[in-house]
Amino acid sequence: MLFDPSVFYVVIAAVALVYSVISYILQRKIGNYKRIKEIQQHSKDLSEQMKQANASKDEARMKEVLQKQSAMMPMLSEMMMLQLKPLAFILIIFLAFVFVLDSIDPNRQLHTKIQMFDDGLEAHCDSKASDGAYSACYRLSGENYAMWLYTVDIDSKNRDVFSSLLAAIGAGGAFATNTSGFLYGEGAEEHWEKMAVGGAQFPVQSDKQRYLKGQQAIIIADTSGIQGIEKSVFATVDNGYRFSYTLPFKIPLLEVQRLADVQGWFIFCTFVFALLVNPIMSRAFPQLG
Repeated sequence: MLFDPSVFYVVIAAVALVYSVISYILQRKIGNYKRIKEIQQHSKDLSEQMKQANASKDEARMKEVLQKQSAMMPMLSEMMMLQLKPLAFILIIFLAFVFVLDSIDPNRQLHTKIQMFDDGLEAHCDSKASDGAYSACYRLSGENYAMWLYTVDIDSKNRDVFSSLLAAIGAGGAFATNTSGFLYGEGAEEHWEKMAVGGAQFPVQSDKQRYLKGQQAIIIADTSGIQGIEKSVFATVDNGYRFSYTLPFKIPLLEVQRLADVQGWFIFCTFVFALLVNPIMSRAFPQLG
């Protein structure tokens, strides 16, 4: 295991800091931040001139300023393009960082992937062959008494182009996916986190809502509504291990305190670091603009 799950939030925060610095540099260099500041200052000056003309009721002056503001339209379009220019690079870097962080999440190494069958065999806990309901058995063990989530992926050659690309680089890309969960242990409480749902819709369930140590869970995915494709069905049980970070406060407006995935914590950290990095970098490296 590359990182300890208990400190992985620190790794994500460190990567978010690096991303914030890179974003700052790209915005200043690729986006020509000096030119953006010039246009913004010119717009601000015209607004101040219009304010003074209004105060003195100088109609001739107001007309002159209005003409200058109209002439500024190409400059405003230029400023917009300069602001958008670095966004493509920043977005690519953002997606790359999120993908890497999600891939090295140590919690994922504690998950268990199980193949599901529709063969009617008791060994696979399947009650009837070829009825479209895929089943899998999973013996529960360990001391992690909590809400366990399981994600069922239906793989198929019928994936769209985007899903096929994700599958080619090892980033999932299943034809369809759905998540549910069950409680493990007497004291476990229901606590749902972010769930993966996408593609063609199909129901998933377990034969019970709560299990004790040593019991066998039966996971069932009804794919009978998905016809005409060659299916390969797998269930991934997280064994109660998944990334989350609880803030010491609720995020205003969103009323969110528990960030239940790697992406959410990374986005939160980049937002906070952006507020800190901008003034620090502007003073430390004024040549960037």
